[in-house]
Amino acid sequence: MKKEIKKNGRPTLKQALESKADKLLLLAKVDWNKDNIEVLGDFLRRTLKPNDEFHTTTNTRRLIRIYDFVKYQ
Repeated sequence: MKKEIKKNGRPTLKQALESKADKLLLLAKVDWNKDNIEVLGDFLRRTLKPNDEFHTTTNTRRLIRIYDFVKYQ
């Protein structure tokens, strides 16, 4: 992923949210910080409903780790 970011740059938050492509992968490439991390938290809360059985993907788990790292560092 680092090579791809270096080659193509990071997508903006708006680009990632509006994308029809692999939205989870694009969200993982966004430059997250304390100012915009709650957007990711809201996205994850909408995507992963409590008490629903869901199967996470690698990119979903990656987003959860990014949220946790930025939010609580």
